Amino acid sequence: MGLALVEVPSSANSTIFGSVWVRYHVAVAVAVAVAVAVAVAVAVAVAVGALRGSNPWRFGALFLDHCHRLGLLRVSGTAYQFRHRQLQEWLLLGAGDRPPGAE
Repeated sequence: MGLALVEVPSSANSTIFGSVWVRYHVAVAVAVAVAVAVAVAVAVAVAVGALRGSNPWRFGALFLDHCHRLGLLRVSGTAYQFRHRQLQEWLLLGAGDRPPGAE
């Protein structure tokens, strides 16, 4: 028994590759749109927090680096970790839950 070759018409061949090309570019466009939407959401969250006075404008660039230099945070790979359990617990409490004079 021999292997039979089937000839594919050129129009079907271009449709198959055209379909893959379109799917690839649609997937890339969706990924870019999601990334832009996330970036806008983060920018809005930082702006709202800064305008309310609860977060600094340049949260990652200045605040985390400053805390690292002071020894409050340590860098473990790509993450920051609290060095002091008491500080972490104090930050987790809401402003209304802290004892008087703890500000």
